[in-house]
Amino acid sequence: MYKLSRGSEVKNIVEELLYLHSLSFGAYPGVLPTSRDFLEWYIERPGLGLENILLFLYEDKVVSSLFLTLSHIYLEGELTPVGIIDTVMTHPDYRRRGLASALLKEAEKIMAEKECRMGYLYTVPESPQFYLYQRLGYIDFKRIFHLQREKGEKPFYDREGKESPHQRVREFLNQNLSSYNGFVYFSEEQWMWRKAKRPACLPTKLISLQDENNHLLATLTITEGEITTDKDSEPIIYLSDWYGINQEAKEKVLVKSLRLVGEERKIDCLSSPDNREEWEILLRYNFRPVIPESAMLHPLDEDIQQKITTIDSKRPWYPLIESIVGV
Repeated sequence: MYKLSRGSEVKNIVEELLYLHSLSFGAYPGVLPTSRDFLEWYIERPGLGLENILLFLYEDKVVSSLFLTLSHIYLEGELTPVGIIDTVMTHPDYRRRGLASALLKEAEKIMAEKECRMGYLYTVPESPQFYLYQRLGYIDFKRIFHLQREKGEKPFYDREGKESPHQRVREFLNQNLSSYNGFVYFSEEQWMWRKAKRPACLPTKLISLQDENNHLLATLTITEGEITTDKDSEPIIYLSDWYGINQEAKEKVLVKSLRLVGEERKIDCLSSPDNREEWEILLRYNFRPVIPESAMLHPLDEDIQQKITTIDSKRPWYPLIESIVGV
């Protein structure tokens, strides 16, 4: 008999989830390995916590899980309450028994109770999971790509840039990225979790450019990690929270970041082809789209259903990197 449970009700939940993750994703090339430090940090994600980790137990062992983060994203300039789904995984011996579907339906009930207007997740398009989500009401809404720059590329020139205090960068991003659909507002709690309380296995560096009056012009975050490969693992750099007041500033902060990173590691940046200015800059600096992701939305009321069908496609999209690669 399967028992529906929450992470807060299970002893040794971190060990159980680590084991399940190794079985579910351990052999997948391109996945960030999950350590205890990483998982404990991720569970502290604002809006998640042990209470919102949904599980099925079989004989007191976790055999299926889902993480539900209660949050808000911007849509057409308005903050919209959402339930963000990620880390859906099932033990190989217990697949095809409807466990993941049941967890997703349970998550939908919780979202309705918490007055979320839609579910939100990322997955690989045309995969079995993609079709499962579609059957449960998720819409293939926005296509995102991992654009990668292979190691061995020569670093580019750099113009002087300065690091900037975190609070100023948080305000800068909140002010400017609220025009992006899909952007999660950086509360102080969210910002501290993403930028300051990080595990040692995923160190981050905040890069910024300022003018002669110390006004912020652009910023970008560099995160160091490693991903699994067919043989072992390899180091990788993730770029995120990239914004500039114009294309020139945005390009300059990227160039500074490339110089700091050098040519020894692969670099990954999530972007949508609809973010034309950003996409063009990345292609110019030898990034190439290699892995697609689908941003899927599940409307939970008629008004939000109507809203997402009439959304302005010219607005840039903010890829929620932590729901894809945990960064």
